[in-house]
Amino acid sequence: MLGASVGHLLELPHKMQLSAADYLTVQQTYQGWNRLGFAIVVSLSSSITLAALLRANRSAFVWLLTAISAIAVGQVVFWTWTFPVNTETQNWTILPEQWMRLRSQWEYSHAAGAALTVIALLALALAALRSARVRKSPTSVPVHKNWKEGRVSIRRGQVGKFENDC
Repeated sequence: MLGASVGHLLELPHKMQLSAADYLTVQQTYQGWNRLGFAIVVSLSSSITLAALLRANRSAFVWLLTAISAIAVGQVVFWTWTFPVNTETQNWTILPEQWMRLRSQWEYSHAAGAALTVIALLALALAALRSARVRKSPTSVPVHKNWKEGRVSIRRGQVGKFENDC
């Protein structure tokens, strides 16, 4: 999803300068991209599932809600601004008289979608970092080993310190 979104964003300045015939030709390279819709369904459903599983971790949960919102708003952008252009241009097989306005709407709606996809990815990464915090086990006790005497002793307040008395 990210590759396709960022691809649209990176090519935008060049595509906005194309002639009508060249733009129509370039748009044909997107035939079949609708199959990427499954990735959106998978990312949205897996993010919702993960949010349900991590709801007790407030920080991770908030970042997951941010990611879910970005994915959902990206869909609103697509269905509100991109899809109507695809319909009006018959998936860019025809160029209506107002094709330049439609091109702008199509390109800038994809740019907005790319920004939302990046936000979703960053939010998912932050959720993963928040959920992966190292938690101390209630039974973990720091251990001190005295190598000279071959004994192990427990010391409170020495979390994570292992000393060698050699």
